[in-house]
Formats: sequence, structure tokens, C-alpha cells
Amino acid sequence: MKDFTNKTYKTSAYTIMVFYKVLLHKFTVNWIRVSIKARQCQLCYVTLANANLLRRHVEDHHFHIRKYTCAHCSKKFKRKEHKERHERIHTGEKPFVCHICNAR
Repeated sequence: MKDFTNKTYKTSAYTIMVFYKVLLHKFTVNWIRVSIKARQCQLCYVTLANANLLRRHVEDHHFHIRKYTCAHCSKKFKRKEHKERHERIHTGEKPFVCHICNAR
């Protein structure tokens, strides 16, 4: 009579491995589906890389929110860095130096 104990063990280990791969695949697919839905714009259905980019997309493209105002001329900007760059016009600040001639 043949001894099938070793073969049975391999088969059951393989079966368990396949079972866990299927579970992992289902979990991964569902997780990807959920995370994609969480990052998808409900107005134009564009999908973005993360929630912060989604928030910025909605503010910039759909609601046109301009929450940063220039202290000198009251011009409004969508982003803080744009306001700061604009304010340099009024202050005359030149923060960057040429690496060749050291001029500002």
C-alpha cells in the first residue's frame, strides 16, 4: 500500500495557499475600488492620486475659490504661493540670485 501522507500534506498546503491568494486578491480589488471611489470627483468623474489633490481640484476647477488676497492691491489667488509671488511685485523683493554673476 502507498503512503499518501506527504502528498496529502502538499495538496492541502497548496489548497490553503490558493485560498489565501484568492482572499488577498478579493481584498486588494475591493480596496482599490474603494480608494478610487474616495479619490474620484463627483462632478466630472476625474480620478486623482490622493484626497488632498481631489480637494484642490474641486476648489480650483468647480467652485473657483480664491481665498488668498494681496495685502497691497486686493487681487485674489487660488494658492498661497501665487499670492506670495505676486506680492514681490509690490515689495520689490528679489529672493533669487544668479549663480553666474550673483545679480538679483
